[in-house]
Amino acid sequence: MGIGMWRGLKGDDASGVSVESPGAADLQAFFEEQSDTFRFLAITPLERPDLRLARALRRQEAATAVAIGADPLAWPDLFESLGREPAGYGLALPAGITGLPAEPPRGAEFLVATCSGRDLPAAWRRLPLIAQVCSVDEAEQAL
Repeated sequence: MGIGMWRGLKGDDASGVSVESPGAADLQAFFEEQSDTFRFLAITPLERPDLRLARALRRQEAATAVAIGADPLAWPDLFESLGREPAGYGLALPAGITGLPAEPPRGAEFLVATCSGRDLPAAWRRLPLIAQVCSVDEAEQAL
């Protein structure tokens, strides 16, 4: 599995509102600001929102993305819990994700996803996106 930076997109969201998403420079700036703190990116495993593990990783000064899982019925409780966490965490989105709420949880600062940024609600597209890829073809598609 590889990770790359998403370059961003400009365009209209589903409501016809013009949206400009952050690109690689925004993501790079985020990690440069945190360079004294973050040494690597950790994602909670198995597409499970393991908040205890995420908190432990953050205590070790790792940039941490919480996998939100594929069950939309569990997201309201998860997002409420994440909203009480200190800002600065990321969210790892499962492949083929649909049904996200209009706004990401408070405190989320970046996304890790296999999906296209075009598939996300407008407010989510404002967050820097790290493209998670597993092949050269996926990397080219992400770019």
